Amino acid sequence: MLNVSHVTKKYGKVLACNDLSFHLDPGTVTVLLGPNGAGKSTIIKAMIGFLKYEGEITVKNYSNKTPEARRLLGYIPEMPSLYSNLTVSEHMEFIARAYKLGGSAGRDYGSAPHFVRGQVVPPILMRCARGGTLTRRELMNCLSGLS
Repeated sequence: MLNVSHVTKKYGKVLACNDLSFHLDPGTVTVLLGPNGAGKSTIIKAMIGFLKYEGEITVKNYSNKTPEARRLLGYIPEMPSLYSNLTVSEHMEFIARAYKLGGSAGRDYGSAPHFVRGQVVPPILMRCARGGTLTRRELMNCLSGLS
């Protein structure tokens, strides 16, 4: 499903990843393990198309920079980006429209009631959301193809 082939990334003269290659099959669980500065975040950012690099990365034989590959990948950053004046549902709708995801344009993410511990709660503004809420929002984005 994911193929990383001879990827090298430099930040100026600093070599973050040097000729890295690996292949991940569908349905497998893989861990990137290493000390701080080993290049774990760098290769993940390269895989999702956030960084320029030398080499090749493909997702189901699509270049990772294509819309087809981006629809197949999900990414949850350590520090999620947010639009503070949007509710969580509005943010999901915005991301869906921005990435022109099939079937999601025009979907009303805010029409269903939101439940926390069985209680209906009002929409949450992103600026009021805390770490757990932001992580759940990012996970929902990934699982629904919005990230």
